[in-house]
Amino acid sequence: MAATVTLSGPAYYASSYKTISVQSGSVVVSGDGDTVLSSASDVGIILKGSSGLISVTGSHSTITAGIPSFGASNYDSLYLGGNYNTVADYGFYGGGVTINGSHNTVASSQKTESANVVVNGSYNTINSLYLGGNMTVNGSNETIIVGAVNIVVNGNNDTITSVKAKSIVDTGNNNTFVNEAVPGQPLPYGLLNGNGTAGTNTTPGAMVSITGSGTSLTSFTDNNTVVAGGGQNTVSALSYNNAISVSGSQSSVLTQSTSETIAASGAGDTISAAPASGVSVSPTAPSAVISLSGNSSVGTVYNAGTPIVDVAPASFPVIINIANSNVSVTANAGQTINDSIGGNHFSISAASLVNISGNDTLQVADGTNLSQDSISGSVVNFGSNDLFYGMSGQFTNAKNTLNVTGNNNTGIFYGADQDTLNENGTGNLFILEAGGGTGTTGGAINVSGDNAFITMSGNNTINASNGAQMVVQANNNVITGSNISLQIMGTGNQVNLTGPDTVSSASPYTYDSTFAPNQTTQNSFTVQGGVFSLGGLDKLLQTQGAAQITLFGGNAVTLSGANDTVTAGDQIYGGNTIVNNGANNLIALQETNFAADTIIASASTTVTLTDIPGMHIGGNSGNAIEKLTFIGSSGTSSTILGSASNAAITMSGGASSANAVYGGFGGGNSLNGGTGGANLFVAGGANDVLIGGSSGNNTLVSAAGNETFFTAATSTDLISITGGGGTDMLQAFSGSLQLASNLSVLNETTLAGSLNVTLNDGTKLIFSGLASVTQNGGLFTH
Repeated sequence: MAATVTLSGPAYYASSYKTISVQSGSVVVSGDGDTVLSSASDVGIILKGSSGLISVTGSHSTITAGIPSFGASNYDSLYLGGNYNTVADYGFYGGGVTINGSHNTVASSQKTESANVVVNGSYNTINSLYLGGNMTVNGSNETIIVGAVNIVVNGNNDTITSVKAKSIVDTGNNNTFVNEAVPGQPLPYGLLNGNGTAGTNTTPGAMVSITGSGTSLTSFTDNNTVVAGGGQNTVSALSYNNAISVSGSQSSVLTQSTSETIAASGAGDTISAAPASGVSVSPTAPSAVISLSGNSSVGTVYNAGTPIVDVAPASFPVIINIANSNVSVTANAGQTINDSIGGNHFSISAASLVNISGNDTLQVADGTNLSQDSISGSVVNFGSNDLFYGMSGQFTNAKNTLNVTGNNNTGIFYGADQDTLNENGTGNLFILEAGGGTGTTGGAINVSGDNAFITMSGNNTINASNGAQMVVQANNNVITGSNISLQIMGTGNQVNLTGPDTVSSASPYTYDSTFAPNQTTQNSFTVQGGVFSLGGLDKLLQTQGAAQITLFGGNAVTLSGANDTVTAGDQIYGGNTIVNNGANNLIALQETNFAADTIIASASTTVTLTDIPGMHIGGNSGNAIEKLTFIGSSGTSSTILGSASNAAITMSGGASSANAVYGGFGGGNSLNGGTGGANLFVAGGANDVLIGGSSGNNTLVSAAGNETFFTAATSTDLISITGGGGTDMLQAFSGSLQLASNLSVLNETTLAGSLNVTLNDGTKLIFSGLASVTQNGGLFTH
């Protein structure tokens, strides 16, 4: 082995392939293949030759490898074990550099250098911009500037700036990487110049692998592939055509161009895509594609424990593919969201396109048009001035929940969707169309406030309140609510309302293709107060309150309120059945033809009957064959005014008393006071039967003739004869009979044991079973 040459500076040594030990001072070594060793501090070493080795374990030394004025100096190697040393590199091309010390500074001015560098110490600064070899950093808190090299970082808290790096492998934590496209210029020149817009830049980028945590990577070069698996990493791609995947939690990705492919699967990951300031992007540029996949069991609180995508308004299209749950996406114009998994949260604006299929939450910004979107199994939250239009057949069994809290939104969806609508705010209109598929289960509809809802599809459950306006043009809906306006055109609807409501139920004849007089019950209503119009064949139960009710025929109504007004006609489906359990209720029957009304009263009732001329469905009106059956009960005292109607009134008073009944002018009235008394029964025409009531004190008044009177056994009834011809029959006469002032007895005879009295106008009175009565002028008593 050659002897070691010991030098103390100042010294100059020109031999080659020697081992030189520098003890102190400054030494210049100009040979080739020399090995220069120094463990001293504050020395200076200049290696002018090539293929040399410098090993310095001391501190505060100055080392220079190669001097350009002396020609090429290549294949030198450096081993630096000391601290606070300064190295000027002009000659490590093809050699290697190993740094184990700390606080050392290495500056390279080689324009082309392929040395391999290993940094094991800490707080070292290396500036080797044109380094073309491999850079391995095992130390921490290092500052590295390199060129197009392969970089491996195993340390922590390192800062590495590269220019067009070939590859980056990071296994440490909290490191910072900047990969520049132009040396010393951290600006997105590729974006600003429009490079790569149409995919013209095909130069391969860096392959980046990050397995540590807390790393920050900013790249200004195109065509990079980044895979980040640690947590809390940040990737900024200020360039084109990058493929980025993050799987650690709380990581973030920022892109500012088109043609990006981004995948995130960590909890709390954030993806942001926005154009760089001043970037003009062709509308035909490729889309940025964002894919979210992986862990479906991450947190449930958006913006805290879930992947997050925030896509700012861009002039280029962005496609977001979701392949996991618990993702939060904010998208704007030009973005498309595809989610086939569900359980995610989306915020979108006017020109976004959403294709989602389950358990997602969609927050819709003001002024958004959802007309081509495919949404199912999700929650959609509307703002204001939004338009939602579901295409027929696209959303069968979609089962979305549509929440409307803003104003002036318009939505159209389909019955087969089985959606839930919560419509609040003001000025909103949602329409549920028929079609879109088959099924017997509709949606769940909740409408409150100054909003409108129209359904042409049935089998829904509908709740409305606080001024909601409802139009139901369908069958078999269940409707509840209070203080609403409701129009119904359909059958089989069950309606239960508790407030002052306004309801209009159309006649089946208005929407059936043919008249069906034998049609069964149309709709059923349970209501309180308000205004109600029933077109025909409806059932209505009023439980309380005061109501104005209009009936057009064939309805069944039960009144349990007070101060009601019922106007009932028989225009289409004949008479109505009315049960009155309330107080001070007024019923006005407007008859046309074939009426057969029934009124059952357990409370005092006032009834008026009026003939209304006009056409009756199924035949001309002639105000004939009209009937009213009135059934009273104990404790009531009713008034029935039929003298303006042709209707024949059948009165069954039961135990009621003090009734006042005026029969229809067509005659054939049957007024029976039952066990009551003090009734006033006035015959309306001919052939009436008047039975005062067994308790007596009744007043029975004849009309056109051929009347039949039954008096009570108490001898307290009064029969008033008005004449008019015909034969009036008095059965079991007991009480008094008074002739009108214009009437007098013309003659009297007894036939078959009955007194026959003929009056001056031709009227005949037959006192059946009585041969004689007491007579005093026009007053007969018995």
